[in-house]
Amino acid sequence: MAWATLTEFCVTTPGLRVIQLRRDGYVFTADGAAGDFIHFPETFPADLLAGFGGDARIADPTPLNRAVGTPLMWECMNLTANTEDGWLLVGAPKSIPDEAILSIRTLITQIVLALRNSNAHRELAMQARIDALTGLDNRASFTRQLSGILDEPIRPDSLHLMFIDLDDFKDINDGRGHRVGDDLLIEVASRLRYGIRSGDLCARLGGDEFAVLVRETTGKDAVALAERLVVELAAPLVLDEHYVSIGASIGITTVTTGTALKELVHQADIAMYAAKAHGKGQVEIFHPALLQIDRRQQFDAVDPGEATPHHPRNTALDQFVSLSDIASVLSPTDP
Repeated sequence: MAWATLTEFCVTTPGLRVIQLRRDGYVFTADGAAGDFIHFPETFPADLLAGFGGDARIADPTPLNRAVGTPLMWECMNLTANTEDGWLLVGAPKSIPDEAILSIRTLITQIVLALRNSNAHRELAMQARIDALTGLDNRASFTRQLSGILDEPIRPDSLHLMFIDLDDFKDINDGRGHRVGDDLLIEVASRLRYGIRSGDLCARLGGDEFAVLVRETTGKDAVALAERLVVELAAPLVLDEHYVSIGASIGITTVTTGTALKELVHQADIAMYAAKAHGKGQVEIFHPALLQIDRRQQFDAVDPGEATPHHPRNTALDQFVSLSDIASVLSPTDP
């Protein structure tokens, strides 16, 4: 609203020009303009401004005057509260009355506040959706998107859910330190991001657990993708000047129309634990027989949690399904 008002003001105030500018590497990129220009470039040279943030000032107005076609008096106003890459440049001839200049500054202040609020809103929305450490979608975002998909009809054998759990992460995190553990999780996220296909959804669920929603493919191809991910994640990497190797176990379940979210999560989770029980670094496909297995007895050989105080063990099952939910999914004959 304030920018529209400012544009109208430029129309009714001959000689007034406004440019919205941001730093873009070694140049400045113009994101918007109001007023008349004879030639408006997409970028301006790095020496246009001197200083940073709120201390920035017009150093060389020549490119601005060239775009306008006549010399103007230019003023620079910082757009952002905590960064240095956004400004409004206001140009006007000396003949504009003081009261008009005051009105312009009032409008610009409104624009600055509106843009700052918009930026803050975007940052909060991003924080609510993105895992801060890895940059992947977080558990809440993944759950929300998966829930939305489950509300729609799903073609048979076209959508598959993977749960990925790192093998022996606790040993590395405890033995090499939490910083190495963090770096390892970041590298795992990067390998997953580039290992999946365009259109698939990857998230960090918490601790050393990740999930991938594989879309528009068959179960056979989803298994092939999971097997490739196991190989890619097992490739050694250098962290803190040491070679580090990590493995991953993956459970897969096929999403079908009418499947409840909690049941789907349970299926992928127990398939992942079955993969661990079969020697780690494996891919296991969910099948109904797994529901009859008492996980507490059958999976005793699995490291019980890969937990650390720094990276607490929050399994996807713990996050999504309560104990009563588990009981409702398991066979009534299960203890």
